[in-house]
Amino acid sequence: TVLYGEAVVDADFATSSLTGTGSEFVGQDRDGAFDHYAGTIGLSDGKIGINRPNDFRIDYSGILTGNHEAIGLGGTIEGDFKGDPIRGLLGYDLSPTAVVDGVIFPGEVGLAVEVQ
Repeated sequence: TVLYGEAVVDADFATSSLTGTGSEFVGQDRDGAFDHYAGTIGLSDGKIGINRPNDFRIDYSGILTGNHEAIGLGGTIEGDFKGDPIRGLLGYDLSPTAVVDGVIFPGEVGLAVEVQ
């Protein structure tokens, strides 16, 4: 299953924290069908400057439904703020907890956000 969605991320550099949500997912299931997926992925407990001034770590979790599938996602994304001045952020979780209809699947989760 390959999904793309919209993310809204709030970065507070004064408190070195991140929060946000992912929603409006659309994608292709493992049988090749395209559909919209309902639900949101919460982004929480984000920290800025873990090992370097512009790196981050943020937890995510949620359930998405579409194409007769229920997809549960959870894990931690790690990445970096990009640009000088900062124009966005990019991060990945290469070993997420991904459960599709009760079956655990390997995969990866990416987060790419552009400053608006």
